Amino acid sequence: MDEESNVSSGNKSGTPVESIDFRFLNFTNPKDAKDASTRRSVRSHVTSKQHEKQRKRAAAEQARRDQVASSPDGFVSPTLQVPDSRRTSYVESSGPSETSSPEDSSPAPSASSPPPLTRINPLDMYPEEWHPYLRPIMDHYIESMSIDLPETDSASRALLRDRFLSLVFSDPAPLHALILTAAAHWSKLRPDQQHQINLLQLRGMAIQEINRAMADHGPNGRATSDVMIAAVGKMATYELLFGDRNTFHTHMTGLQRMISLRGGLPQLGADGLLERILLWIDSNASDITNGALYFPSAAFSSTNGHPRPDRRLFLMGLQSS
Repeated sequence: MDEESNVSSGNKSGTPVESIDFRFLNFTNPKDAKDASTRRSVRSHVTSKQHEKQRKRAAAEQARRDQVASSPDGFVSPTLQVPDSRRTSYVESSGPSETSSPEDSSPAPSASSPPPLTRINPLDMYPEEWHPYLRPIMDHYIESMSIDLPETDSASRALLRDRFLSLVFSDPAPLHALILTAAAHWSKLRPDQQHQINLLQLRGMAIQEINRAMADHGPNGRATSDVMIAAVGKMATYELLFGDRNTFHTHMTGLQRMISLRGGLPQLGADGLLERILLWIDSNASDITNGALYFPSAAFSSTNGHPRPDRRLFLMGLQSS
């Protein structure tokens, strides 16, 4: 009769050792240990254990690869080159679309129950030569650029600023976009105090992160999340003030589609802050470019409607072009 027993040998160093699977064979005659059937049994047992170990190793290696492949890639390597195609993957149209209304699309599922926000460290994301300038650039944003919403007192602005920054620091895409806009604004207002942040590289990082998020659909996906809408809105502001008007148009038509998928402007989070920010951008962009609104009330209902444009407040010290 055969019996199996798992025996582990001791190890003084405390290092775990692989368990050895012994099979004990009972014989009525010592000569039976040398017969053909016994040898076949031994060979079969050894071979089966070798195959079992190989299967376990292969399964463990596959599990490791699957874990790496599915792990959230939240950060962009600072040494990553700007892609040749420096464009987002939105579907472009010829002008502000009034047919892309929220009613045309189904709301994204679970948009009202986003996961808790995490906080990322900018020092982990950018080249070391940028590090000395990150704090001054952020201070510049907080002191000079985060108070541009109209009809708010100082206490309300501080609350809105903190709420928006919590959103920004929870995902690389809006953080890239905010630092890009703030650094470009700094360069325009303080030409004698230049920083070493590479705006072209940072712009490429922001676009790449947004494009990566566009593939993240499903419940709690990044594609139409509050953080991604904030990122695209900030990129639209950057292109309007410092970049290319065609690229600005691309971002705004992308926002139209994202808002439609979310079910409309009132469905955005941050207690209505994102809705206010987007309508503020839209109102001033229409004034600056003499173009149509991207979120007209006929196609996009809103809680309070568009605020009046204020070019002086929106440009924050810049000269309009």
